[in-house]
Amino acid sequence: DCHGLPIEHEIEKSLGLKSRCEILQMGIPGFNQECRKVVMRYSQEWKRIVKRLARWIDMDNDYKTLDFKYMESVWWACKELFKKGLIYRGFKVMPYSTGCGTSLSNF
Repeated sequence: DCHGLPIEHEIEKSLGLKSRCEILQMGIPGFNQECRKVVMRYSQEWKRIVKRLARWIDMDNDYKTLDFKYMESVWWACKELFKKGLIYRGFKVMPYSTGCGTSLSNF
């Protein structure tokens, strides 16, 4: 998922959260709910942009990477690939955010 980190960053900024501890004090469910609100706030704008770009996407039956059904399908696919020996451990240079403590998407 290449969208989560910018959304989380926006929420941290808007709520004045400076550390992981502050997020944990707020509670993960509350933090996640704030993130969902931001995603939904931009969903109509995204529909308009996709149409302007002439991309052929069914936006009325879309999925969002924050949907549990989507996440579970990705984990299921990974499990199936692992069982078939198609997932391997490798190493790759990735941009890294020291502030967030995570690698960054290539997007």
